[in-house]
Order: sequence, then structure tokens, then C-alpha cells
Amino acid sequence: MDYEIAQAGDSDALVTSVQEKIAEGWEPHGELLISEHTGTPQFIQAVIKKDQAPPSGLVDENAKLKQIASETLEENEALKKKVKELEKELEKLKSAPEDDKEKP
Repeated sequence: MDYEIAQAGDSDALVTSVQEKIAEGWEPHGELLISEHTGTPQFIQAVIKKDQAPPSGLVDENAKLKQIASETLEENEALKKKVKELEKELEKLKSAPEDDKEKP
């Protein structure tokens, strides 16, 4: 986020300055401040510009990467399930009597 101060010697000039900033993508932030500490009034307004959205190419790539990650997690879960099934089958084979192990 960027932060700037718009200031002018009168309210009309400040309004013009802030409107220009708004047209450039800035937003007023906080309250208007009027300072007379130098003997002449100064009208002051903070403005902020929020970070730009990432370029659409990055958004597309991010979506692709999320899809790949999701598919990878699904494949990983399927493989875990298959491993458990094979482990159970192996345990059955290990605990089966010798005659049953020789049969196809």
C-alpha cells in the first residue's frame, strides 16, 4: 500500500488535488486536517493507494497450480487407500495356512 499527503493553501485547491488523486486510483484516508501553525492555513488530506491486483497471467497460473495440487492430493489419497488394501491382502496371505498359499 502507498501513502501520500495531499495539501493546499485553501479548501478548493485541496478538493481539486484530492479529486486528481482519486482519478489516479488513490483513496482519501482519515480525516481532513487544517493546520494554521505557519500562520497561513494548510488543508491536508492523507491518501492511500492499495496494492494492485496481480496481472491476469499470474492469476491464471495460480489457478492452474491450485488445480494441479488438488489433483495430486486426490491421487495421493487414492494411492494411500490402495497401499492399505495391499497391506491387508499381504497380511491375509501371511496368516493363511501353508496349503492355501500354494493354491493359485
